[in-house]
Amino acid sequence: MGGIASGQENLRGFGPGLGATKRKNVLSDAEMGVDHVGIGIKVTLEQLRSHLTSSESRDAGASLYRWSPGAILWTLLCLRSVVATIPVMEAVHYNLIFLYYQPLLCMVVMTWLWGLVLHTWSQLRINPSPLLVFELEDLRTHLTCFQVFQVALLLSVLLLTNFSMFTWACATQHFRLATLLPALAYFSPVFFLLMPFNCMYKRTRYFFLSTLGRLLFPIQPITFSDFFLADILTSLAKTISDSERAVCSMLAGPVLDAMQVLQPVGGVCGSASWHIPFWLALPYLCRFLQCIRQYFQTGDSLALANALKYTTTFPVILLSAMKYHVSREEWFTVYKPLWLTASVLNSAYSFYWDVTFDWDFSLLSRKIFTASRNIGLRGDLLYSPSGKTGTLFYYWVVVSDILLRITWTYKLSSHLRHNQMMSLLVSILEVFRRFQWIFFRVERQYFSLVKTHMLNISYN
Repeated sequence: MGGIASGQENLRGFGPGLGATKRKNVLSDAEMGVDHVGIGIKVTLEQLRSHLTSSESRDAGASLYRWSPGAILWTLLCLRSVVATIPVMEAVHYNLIFLYYQPLLCMVVMTWLWGLVLHTWSQLRINPSPLLVFELEDLRTHLTCFQVFQVALLLSVLLLTNFSMFTWACATQHFRLATLLPALAYFSPVFFLLMPFNCMYKRTRYFFLSTLGRLLFPIQPITFSDFFLADILTSLAKTISDSERAVCSMLAGPVLDAMQVLQPVGGVCGSASWHIPFWLALPYLCRFLQCIRQYFQTGDSLALANALKYTTTFPVILLSAMKYHVSREEWFTVYKPLWLTASVLNSAYSFYWDVTFDWDFSLLSRKIFTASRNIGLRGDLLYSPSGKTGTLFYYWVVVSDILLRITWTYKLSSHLRHNQMMSLLVSILEVFRRFQWIFFRVERQYFSLVKTHMLNISYN
């Protein structure tokens, strides 16, 4: 993110000339079904600016600074305990660390990275704020970067504390305590989301839950917030599947003997279980249904092309799962070649859609050299648009996107999850890829909204 700098020069003359490159706005304002005139854009801008600079936001920043020294000290103590106890743990208990704590770690990392996105936008001091693209009726639903960091810090401390206690309990043979800790680790965030008390950002928590409900049942018109969260959940597909696997293991038998129910053949929660491909595919199914709902809502054929992109993930998931239901010869001669073909098609299609439609870059079009002065990109760049270093940041994200897309094959394939460290690394890399994707996807929607309302962009 060091390449992100001021963007005044690139926005010089911004206004009527914004649309120099014809935008392929898959979810245009009209398509989103949003009545901007009705909400009063000027009032919305003023309310958003007031909320982001409110005393509550400043208090969250002050509290974060007060808590940080204690949190860092506690983290060091927990890590010291982990380093001391892991070498004396039994191998079967060591494997449980990945089973129970890897999914939760990925979710916490995603929370930290979302806070970093908000922090970047606040440091750029862009007016109006990019948060405008989410078009929430109640702007108090937005959390500032410091408020998100507060939540991320709390979740991190709770997870690390639970993890260090689990390793200590296993190493010292306090098995009753070790049995309770994984269940507590999964129960805590659910309780945090559902608790009815007017604390810990209740308005935001309930908005998040209602958005999840709209993802599962896309009956209402699709908003930017709906599809944005759904896309993030596709990057957490393996995390969601691993969470189900962990909960299944806890419910199916003794928590510390979970490896019995995880046997590839015969295990209730093992790799041969059809639960795994179902939970891997669920986020993509939700996104597919959103695209179908959008097509009937707008009649835009691009929505069907987007839906087709999500259907290409299903063969990757299902063909991978077939390894445990066919003979070894059938796998290598029939299903594995099909799986590789499906994986290449999915990665290529997804990368093309990211660059051409989600980010509106000209890199993969015939106008790669003529569409804008930024070769392969577009004319309007919000992050570091004036200097060479800034455009290098854009090119870096494009190159890293295709490289990390290739790891999608690993992420979606249940038969490749046996290397636990590699599985963890791939999951973290996919979360990081989505973190980069967020900047450019919001940027494209931001310029579309700014053009629609003929707003002026300024950097304070």
